[in-house]
Amino acid sequence: LYLLDNPLASERVSVVTTCLNSFRPTMPWQQAGLILYFDDDNYLKWVCQSSRTGVPEWNLLREVDGKSSITKHALDGALPEKMWLRLIRRGDHYEYATGTDGKTFTTHGELPWISGPPDRVGLVSKNGERTNASEIEARFESFELRPLSPTEKKQASFVERGKLRGKWSAIACKLRGKELTGAPLSQFIFTDSAVTLTEGEKQLKGEYSVETTSQPKCILVKMLGDQTGRSLRFSYQIERGRLTLCCDLRPGSPPPATLTSEEGDSRLLITLAPAETAK
Repeated sequence: LYLLDNPLASERVSVVTTCLNSFRPTMPWQQAGLILYFDDDNYLKWVCQSSRTGVPEWNLLREVDGKSSITKHALDGALPEKMWLRLIRRGDHYEYATGTDGKTFTTHGELPWISGPPDRVGLVSKNGERTNASEIEARFESFELRPLSPTEKKQASFVERGKLRGKWSAIACKLRGKELTGAPLSQFIFTDSAVTLTEGEKQLKGEYSVETTSQPKCILVKMLGDQTGRSLRFSYQIERGRLTLCCDLRPGSPPPATLTSEEGDSRLLITLAPAETAK
């Protein structure tokens, strides 16, 4: 690890980029790339590495309180001579991307991580876990940490998460076309990428992502601590200070194409207002 104290700790948004030159991992877990770091149990690592079978891949490892989750992405073709890896922080939400020219980047995904800026940022390289792994060089041609540009701050899903952020309370609800006096999901509290739902007396926690290219726009909520892997898919709109959510309650159903609930369907339609103004 090569780590620097984070000089942009006061910034809510930032981007870190590195360029690898002629990196050719061949043994399992040989890797090089970026790392954001609190301690050995809390870090985010985005690397090019060799898989268990010796095939190069992109690998994102998120560690929180010693618990890891890994996301892998196959390379599109052979390893380029130079490859850029990038992590973009927007609040507690992170995008991970790669490029081959330092100008154009492909975003592979996004996910939440620990709230607050990482204490340190830097580079990571590893020679694999086999004792007989031959050594290879990890050449980092450049490393850059900077605030986001005004254009980057206008990224669509980031703007939408900003609109959602806060506490929303239900003021009206329909289930299968019938008005309900109390909503099954009565409150939503959104942060940059996490959401807490109130269902009766229970508080349910989840992570969410936003799809802004569909009409209507969609929110995908992945419930945490749910052994079934349950997820909720809402279509939504924010208009005149009101948040309207609509989901089909049938398992695996896509977000509804319209924000409606009619007799005989399986839709839940909720209208919410900011908690301080809800009556």
